[in-house]
Amino acid sequence: MHINDLFPEVLGGIFTEYAAAALEQGNLAAASYLGPMLLSHVCRYWRDVALGNHKLWSFIFVSQPPQDALRVKPSIELVKTWLERSHERPVDLQTDLQNPTGSQPMALLQLLIVHSARWRAVDFQMRTHLNWNLLGGGIIDAPKLTRLKASWDAWPWLQDIGIPEVVAIPIRWGPDFRRLECPHICHQSVTVMSQLHWSSLREISLYWAVDEDVFFIFTHCPLLEVCHLLSLSKRNMRRDRVLLASNLKKLRVVYAEENACLFIYNCLTCPQLEFLAISETEDESTISDAGTAILGFFARSQCPLTHLEFNSPTLCADDLLQVLVAVTASLRVLKLPTELYDGLSLFLEQLDLKNRGQSILCPHLLSLSLPVIESTHYPALTSLLESRWNIPSDLQSSVSRLQTAEIPFWGESEQGWTEPLKALKAAGMDITIDDHLYRNHNVVEDL
Repeated sequence: MHINDLFPEVLGGIFTEYAAAALEQGNLAAASYLGPMLLSHVCRYWRDVALGNHKLWSFIFVSQPPQDALRVKPSIELVKTWLERSHERPVDLQTDLQNPTGSQPMALLQLLIVHSARWRAVDFQMRTHLNWNLLGGGIIDAPKLTRLKASWDAWPWLQDIGIPEVVAIPIRWGPDFRRLECPHICHQSVTVMSQLHWSSLREISLYWAVDEDVFFIFTHCPLLEVCHLLSLSKRNMRRDRVLLASNLKKLRVVYAEENACLFIYNCLTCPQLEFLAISETEDESTISDAGTAILGFFARSQCPLTHLEFNSPTLCADDLLQVLVAVTASLRVLKLPTELYDGLSLFLEQLDLKNRGQSILCPHLLSLSLPVIESTHYPALTSLLESRWNIPSDLQSSVSRLQTAEIPFWGESEQGWTEPLKALKAAGMDITIDDHLYRNHNVVEDL
């Protein structure tokens, strides 16, 4: 059977899958321009099928300078052709512009804005600052938009003090909007904000946020499931505000200033939370009520947490143990702060199945990233890992085997301390040792 014997619908589906695979692999040129052009120039039959497959022409990638091997430089006429051949289908758009204020990029952006009613997924990546008012001003209506991503330079700044401008990209999305990734939403025009359908949002990622943004997000986005904050600051918000994130499943804060995370712990309640990661918080360890706030958060939320990650010393070992008790039945992944010295031996003993009492702490733990280990911790560490791998027969139906362990330590170590770990690794446990002082990963070569 020759490939040209396939029905047009089948061959067209193959074309669509090719473009989708190229897009998934990050080959934007193949997904947008090279793929459709090559497929439509093989033979008359393939051309008819390609031209009749409107979905094949619905992804537009504009780069400056061009990134593809054949040096296909999108022009206004080429973009017009793609818009025509996709008919009225929703279009996915991505830009990578080094100088968006040049005459040709500006003309291309203005052409795309004319068709904003067809936008479905938009990704604005720009290498230099763009003032969107130069494109005609006013609100860009995109009622079919489901995803929006924008880089720093596509989302304007006030350069002198490093604070975002009052209005960023003036896009008004519709009720199908699901995902937003941008530098900030703070200082957006109240008029623009009130016209947006925040209630449909499922995922938001901000590069810079303040507690006022957190309050806005969780009071206007009741269906939000994922929230990622790269940097979080506090602006003297009152602690007595109550925020219910009834559908939130994943919350990550990469860097928080001063008491910003305490605002989240004191005000937020997340009954469906499954993933919590708080990393590199600044000076929280010196705040006396950090542990109280975190314990209060888990007491209110009663969430089925499976992934817990504290990458900074925000609480002592005793408070951490109380947190683990609150999520003990559901926890699968635990990543501890690298600098948890006080009470670490007690913590290791509590997780050791050999020391179990009436209840077992985190019986279904699969992955454990430990704090920095010192020589005094070696016996407790070895006992813990052995007990979590060689589970007693009476516990095998109720306790899961630990699969992964990450162990940082300081520089010089005692001779032979890794011998028991070698046996566990040979048996199948994935063990990584990290020299935390010299940053040499897997420093023990034969482990």
